[in-house]
Amino acid sequence: MGEKTIVRMTVKFINGDVEHYQFKRQVEDELQIVKKLQDALEAKFLMIELENKLQAIPFSNVLSIEVSPPPVKLPANCIAGAKLV
Repeated sequence: MGEKTIVRMTVKFINGDVEHYQFKRQVEDELQIVKKLQDALEAKFLMIELENKLQAIPFSNVLSIEVSPPPVKLPANCIAGAKLV
């Protein structure tokens, strides 16, 4: 198997703070990626393992999350191919 895709994630908080993360794609199977996305969005916390600690971010404090690149297979409720104008 080849090199895993590097994913960049930006978390914007309701207080105006912004945090940027970079990590290797956790799951390569596209169907499992959609399932993981749905599971994460149903959770109360965004769990991130940082180099030497575990960070738990309550979704109630999150305004938005941006992930790039997006998976090829997207959740059913996703609008694909949109442009911000």
